[in-house]
Amino acid sequence: MKKYRLNIFYHGASFQGWQAQKNGKAVQDILNSALSTILRTPISSTGAARTDAGVHAENQIVTFKYAEKIDEKFFLRSLSGILPPEIGVKSLDIPPDHFHPIKSTLGKAYCYRLWFAPYSHPFLNSFMWTPRGRFNREVFKQELNHFVGKHDFSAFCASDSSVLNKVREIYEIEVRDQGEHLVEVWVSGDGFLKQMIRTIIGTALGLSSLRNTKSPRISIPGLLQKSLRSDAGATAPSQGLTLAKIYYDRIPSLNEIFIEREGRFFLL
Repeated sequence: MKKYRLNIFYHGASFQGWQAQKNGKAVQDILNSALSTILRTPISSTGAARTDAGVHAENQIVTFKYAEKIDEKFFLRSLSGILPPEIGVKSLDIPPDHFHPIKSTLGKAYCYRLWFAPYSHPFLNSFMWTPRGRFNREVFKQELNHFVGKHDFSAFCASDSSVLNKVREIYEIEVRDQGEHLVEVWVSGDGFLKQMIRTIIGTALGLSSLRNTKSPRISIPGLLQKSLRSDAGATAPSQGLTLAKIYYDRIPSLNEIFIEREGRFFLL
């Protein structure tokens, strides 16, 4: 059996996350069905990141096994014809024998987009969150800096998470102003728990609210030590989060990623 590798991207609003679900509405379900149809044999894929329901992906790395040689151009054209328009396929190749989409990962980068304006953006609204209220952006940035480093993120993941070891390392967090109203929060780390980034965003945003009344009682360093999810802030909506990059050969700085993306239109 040969191992093949796909790089796919998707608009997460229509799906129940990446991982296969009983209702068949996850990205993995749709992709497995399309692959099985084209290759005329049952195919089971493995994805690098388990994105939550509603979360988008610019670069999701997927592998699957198939006995025969695949014609890349014909295969990609056929796969694109079967998949819904919310899922795109960028490339197909044969990875090294030792490659595993999860075990070979050195880290990932995500981007959360926030829209601070008194009106919605009809073209980009499904890729960002418009929080209500007024916020101090400088305080927001300062609060996010507390998360950099290796910590127990038990207070910042879904309460139903079954992962036993909740220690993760965040390499970098960068907040970028894209014009007057759009703010991007880039988070790079070795791995992320269920809803971890969204809870980080929601908590930091809550502490930076001009109406915040909790700040005298809670702090990010305190939450990281107490490890109680009930003490942290709300979970930010899923539509603002996008899986941007998965690291394999090396861990790039966020600045390298920004330079690589320079001149590109949004998610392209």
